[in-house]
Amino acid sequence: TLDFAEHKQLRAWQEIMSDVYYSLDIKRANAHELRGKIRQYDIGPVSITTFDSDEQRVFRTKSSIACDPDDSYVVVMPVITDLYFIHSGRSGFVKPGGHVRVNTSEFYELSCPDGFLNWTVKIPGEVLRQRNPFVDDYTGCRFPIDRQMSHLARQHVRTLATTFGNSCPRSSADLAHNLIDTIALVVNSEIRGSVRETHSKY
Repeated sequence: TLDFAEHKQLRAWQEIMSDVYYSLDIKRANAHELRGKIRQYDIGPVSITTFDSDEQRVFRTKSSIACDPDDSYVVVMPVITDLYFIHSGRSGFVKPGGHVRVNTSEFYELSCPDGFLNWTVKIPGEVLRQRNPFVDDYTGCRFPIDRQMSHLARQHVRTLATTFGNSCPRSSADLAHNLIDTIALVVNSEIRGSVRETHSKY
């Protein structure tokens, strides 16, 4: 947004975000200025982005869903500072090293402070539901984070983006499916960890 006049930056940022992801509403304490930068990498049907910005609140509202009915699942991985989320009846803070999954067909809010940096993976809804028909039960931070698996997924995302993001490899579809499998493994590890934790209390 640094190419825009300060009084046009917030509006420009909302348009950029909606173009890269899907229709979104953005609010912040400063009504106009906003420093923000997004870099997008496409690996087959999967989109990977890095997001570096000032404080803001990002909303996926009923009206934005109605005008842009995107069907995806998004995994947000903070790198610097905490991320606050509201989604699927749950809310809380995600610390660097963790992640939160959201469904773009439902309301959510993601809020971050100045100097926020993250990795984001956007996966087509139909593709992920083929891996797990009950994936909607696993949105929001419902289960304890498996730190090792979360780290593995983050490294996988970064490696794919920096290695292939500026090109179009012939194996892009296979690479995308491999990444989706990694995300599915992360979800499964959290579910198993939650089950073990529950059993240990009895």
